[in-house]
Amino acid sequence: MRMIFRHKFLSAISVLFALASCSGNVDDSGEGLVLEADKTEISADGKETVTFAVTMSGADVTADADIISVADGSVLDGAVFSTGAPGNYGFYAEYQGEISETVTITASGEVSAFKRNYCIVEFTAQQCTFCPDGSDFLFGYFLPERMAGETAVVLAFHSNSMGEDIFYIDGTEEMRSHFGSQDLPSFVFDMRDAGSRGILSSAFQASKTEYPAHCALSLSSELSSDGKTAEVAVGLTSSVNSSYRVALFVVEDRIQAGQDTPLGHEDDYVHRDVVRSVVTGSWQGDNFGELASGQEVTKEYTVQVDPSWNIENVTVCAVAYDENGYANNCLGCGMDGGKEDYQFND
Repeated sequence: MRMIFRHKFLSAISVLFALASCSGNVDDSGEGLVLEADKTEISADGKETVTFAVTMSGADVTADADIISVADGSVLDGAVFSTGAPGNYGFYAEYQGEISETVTITASGEVSAFKRNYCIVEFTAQQCTFCPDGSDFLFGYFLPERMAGETAVVLAFHSNSMGEDIFYIDGTEEMRSHFGSQDLPSFVFDMRDAGSRGILSSAFQASKTEYPAHCALSLSSELSSDGKTAEVAVGLTSSVNSSYRVALFVVEDRIQAGQDTPLGHEDDYVHRDVVRSVVTGSWQGDNFGELASGQEVTKEYTVQVDPSWNIENVTVCAVAYDENGYANNCLGCGMDGGKEDYQFND
């Protein structure tokens, strides 16, 4: 299920009718707009679905009607709903100015014990004039406002498609190609949804409601006495039987270097969360195997430290991929003595 956010200008009477109506969906007269569901109870496993149908005076208008969430006004992409989050979900249909009664879907299941952290990849470049606008949107609005109270790991990969970029690392262009990235700046949310900054809100909502964390990570890093290497331990545990891959990245924040901007070139532009190296075999991670519920796996890595890095601003970030190749959880800690244990919901 994917929900597309779209503002709708409904009359006050229509809104009140949609929100105040009961959860039934039968129109005994056979007239008016009716929303029906093939079931009203599902498992909150992200797999079991509800299929909706919309009729107008008995005629099927499902393909042309909007099926709208009572909670946030989002519109179902298609007539199918599923979720990974337990709860009650109200929907109503709109067609040619008519509003149906509300249908309530109950999703049952256990709330995930693990805290859900989110992964945002940013594709950018020093020669990209409009990339600073993308970064400002991400760090100035989306993270503090749209994702307020949530935790996100940001991985900024620099492309050399517009010219030599001093932050470019091998494999970036292959990664961009994998996600179909054509323009800069562009973003990937949880290694699943990719595109311009416009995809971030709907992708975040999808991750929050459809993809609960069924695994958790622990992370620690210890810098060697000569500062040339760091020993990093990555732990993974799961609440379900599933296979996982884990990727480990070195990220440096707040690097001052050149950047083209709409107002001209800046020599001391502050670059955020730049990926300095990929420690695992690739950005798609190393195989951590098939885990049984409650099982834990730990792997250790030796990271080579570049003397140009400002260690105070360097973190190691781990991303756990589920069996479909999407980021199910992630975690970061400082390279010099950082430590983060498994995180649980309060």
